[in-house]
Order: sequence, then C-alpha cells, then structure tokens
Amino acid sequence: MKKLILILTIVVLFSCSIQKKNIIGQYNSSCALYGNQASIVLKVNSDSTFSYARPYVENLITGNWKVVNRKLILDSPEFSDSLNSDYLPKIKYTSAYNVDVYLVKNNKLLKADESGFTKECHLVKVKSYSN
Repeated sequence: MKKLILILTIVVLFSCSIQKKNIIGQYNSSCALYGNQASIVLKVNSDSTFSYARPYVENLITGNWKVVNRKLILDSPEFSDSLNSDYLPKIKYTSAYNVDVYLVKNNKLLKADESGFTKECHLVKVKSYSN
C-alpha cells in the first residue's frame, strides 16, 4: 500500500511539472483585430513571469503566473479593478476578478467568462520556448 501511495505521489508531481513546462511559450488570440493582427499576444516565461501585448495598449502588461488544477492564473498589479474604467482600454482578457484565468487544454487556453470557460477568442500556442 505504501508503494502505491508513493508511486501515485510521484506520478502526480511529475505530471504537474510536465504541465508547467509545456505551458511555456507564446499564445495568440484566435480573434483578430485590424486584419490579421491577434487581439492579444501572451508570452509565458519559464521564470513564472508573463507579458501581454495588445495592439491598442502601448505598454506591455507584465506579472507572474502559476498553474493550479489545469488553470493558468495570471496575476499583475495592472489588473486591479481600480485601474479598469469605462474610459480606458481593457487590460484584462478574462472575467475573473483581479487576475486572468485560463483553462489549459492541450495547446489552447480557454478564457474564463461569467459562465465558466469559453472557446470564444481562446488563445492558441504558436511558439514554444526552451528552458
């Protein structure tokens, strides 16, 4: 019984590390603005940082990421609801409160919305980075 528990623990830990390693890379939105330009480009780095580039926001949005239960969670000081207003461009991409949350599904990131996760304007991995 102890061997079974040890094996299961190793398998779970190994599969989590594989998922984190596999998530590193560049993702483009499946929705486009201005012709072929992706509405958002997400770069997920091996040092647990990320950056968002949007065609209508001058500055890169940066922060930290983690994976919890197949969900990629992006956290940035710029996501504070106090910075989002009706008069400024939207900085966040999902409807999660003060973070952006995606469901990891193979090479796609399904964004959180009010009813769960949606395939609409999901992010698609276009480039992998090596450590």
